Amino acid sequence: TDGGLTISTSTTRTIDCGDGASRGAGIVVVDGDLHVGADAKVLYGSSSTNCTTMSSLRHLPSLVWIVQGDVIFEGDSSAAQQVSGVFAVLGNPASTGCPTLDVASNHCGRVSTGRSDKILTIGGGMIARQYNFERTTSALSCGVATSCPAEAFVADGRLQANPPSGLSRFADSVPRFTFGF
Repeated sequence: TDGGLTISTSTTRTIDCGDGASRGAGIVVVDGDLHVGADAKVLYGSSSTNCTTMSSLRHLPSLVWIVQGDVIFEGDSSAAQQVSGVFAVLGNPASTGCPTLDVASNHCGRVSTGRSDKILTIGGGMIARQYNFERTTSALSCGVATSCPAEAFVADGRLQANPPSGLSRFADSVPRFTFGF
């Protein structure tokens, strides 16, 4: 998209599985900043017919966001935010570097998580030039007896299992995480 992209507040978008000749992998290129509304959700599909009858890994939903600007998550959400995909936040090619976090970004490739006491979960991964982690959580805001992360990055392996066309070498270079193996 030219000029940036906004995912509206209180919107749930589903990245569906592929079927037949359609692959589940894709790339979204944002020429500008990506704004994610306070209560917006972008989730991988799981209950559609395409996903329940999936017969090949090439149908597994896998999305890569290439952002030539900043990624800004709006704060003050009323519920936990969830966004899926692998984010490559490259910044504006004309930017010479990122300013300190106390200065407004110059579209250099900064990820700002927004001030909130609700959890932000990224299902996938994120590569950026600069991170501005602004959230805080407590046991009360998590609804559990112990504390929880304010920003959670959950590596799910979709990029390696079904990389979008042209990104298979990139997918091979991303670390793989296993638990207890």
